[in-house]
Formats: sequence, C-alpha cells, structure tokens
Amino acid sequence: MANERKRYFISLDKREVNEKDTPAAGDFEVYASPAEIERYRSYVEENSDIEKEYGSMMLPFKPLAQDKVDEMSEEMNENMMKEIEFIYDFGTDETREKLKEMGFNK
Repeated sequence: MANERKRYFISLDKREVNEKDTPAAGDFEVYASPAEIERYRSYVEENSDIEKEYGSMMLPFKPLAQDKVDEMSEEMNENMMKEIEFIYDFGTDETREKLKEMGFNK
C-alpha cells in the first residue's frame, strides 16, 4: 500500500528524513506515508532554494532592496512553520511534547 504510514525520524538541524532504527539526538519521530514525507521534503527543498537565493543576494556586491529581504525572510519563516506543523501533525506524543518544550504551540 502506497498510503501505509511508516516510522521516520526528521532532523530539523540537518534537514533530513531517515528511516533508521536509532534516531540521533534531537530527531523527531513521525508516522507518515511516503507521499506525506515527499510533501515534507518539498517544504525543506523550497526553503533551501529561498535560503540560497537569500544568501547570494546578501553579498556586498549585490545591493538588495530591504523589502525583498523582508519578503524572503517572511517566506522562509512561513516554510519553517510548515515543516514544524508537519512534524507536529504526524509526530508521536513524545514528538509533540518536545515541540511544546521548544515553544511551539499549535
């Protein structure tokens, strides 16, 4: 079944999704289908693309209008919230508790 949920571990620091048996410290345990994990990966990829563009625009040789910087920063924050909400929605009780301890409250 393509929609069968499996256990995954998500690292926000490394921006990775793993199926390993032993999670690293700080990984979040979720149960999601492969399609749902692909949706999560699309959030990560989108944010990575924005971060690369943001970084290249911040070079001293490329002056950038402040409104564009603010817009990109807001978009990165929105995408990061999508990542965290995904982890919360598909996470275990322990995962939700860890997110709450970090200050996330849905």
